[in-house]
Amino acid sequence: MSREQRNHRHAFTLIELLVVIGIIAVLAGIGLAVGLAVIQSSRSSATKNTIQTLETYLSDLNASVDDQRSYRAFETAVGATEYKLPVLDGREDGDGNDKDADKAFPSGARFIAAGDTFLGDSADRWGSLDSEQVREFTLIDNGTETVRGFEITDQWGNPIRAVHPAYDGGFGDYMQADGSLNSSRAALLNIEVVDDSGSSDIDFRRSFRPFTATQRKDNPNLIGDADEGVCPNETMYFYSAGPDGDPGTREDNVYGSAAVQYPVETRDLE
Repeated sequence: MSREQRNHRHAFTLIELLVVIGIIAVLAGIGLAVGLAVIQSSRSSATKNTIQTLETYLSDLNASVDDQRSYRAFETAVGATEYKLPVLDGREDGDGNDKDADKAFPSGARFIAAGDTFLGDSADRWGSLDSEQVREFTLIDNGTETVRGFEITDQWGNPIRAVHPAYDGGFGDYMQADGSLNSSRAALLNIEVVDDSGSSDIDFRRSFRPFTATQRKDNPNLIGDADEGVCPNETMYFYSAGPDGDPGTREDNVYGSAAVQYPVETRDLE
């Protein structure tokens, strides 16, 4: 057998090389997908544990007060000014164009601050959590004095949300399965608020995907206001908005032990 024949016999053709590369790429893709799924599952489990820590705090709080309405708002005085900040999972009504006005309220931080007025400083309670999950949060800043509190985050760095039965359910427009907005639901939630700007009645949204598919496509920063959950047995609950940080995509939200329900209008929507 000549040298040319031996070389031809043992060389790979271009097609064979492409097939091998393709197989390697497929296997790498499968491995990456499995790895990411394992990571997300691990983060979800860790976030559940964080929520259970908050549920223990809630249980202790309920044992010390006669009515959950006692902590439906964080109330304090700074100087001569009285502040009343609702423990509301949602945001002030807006069109999605003002980043500050449309930002969701820090319901988890406000809940802990309100609870601490009954139970005392809760700093020692969060020692079992990763230090990166517990961060100081400015509740009030009037220019001369500030009131600080704690905010607990999930494994994706987003704040855990607290849903109080005084403000649960859905309020405002919601996006239907076909991507259009339905405005037939009862209007927004109107609450009296006392803050840096004084006392006022403000309309709040708590809507499942309140923007149309086109709006969300043009502006990916638009996220839902809340999950619209209804508190089981009139007891508040906690949840994480999941890896996408959007509470309006309920399928990837992470909950604790609460059996959360949703308003009939959006209960079956994904």
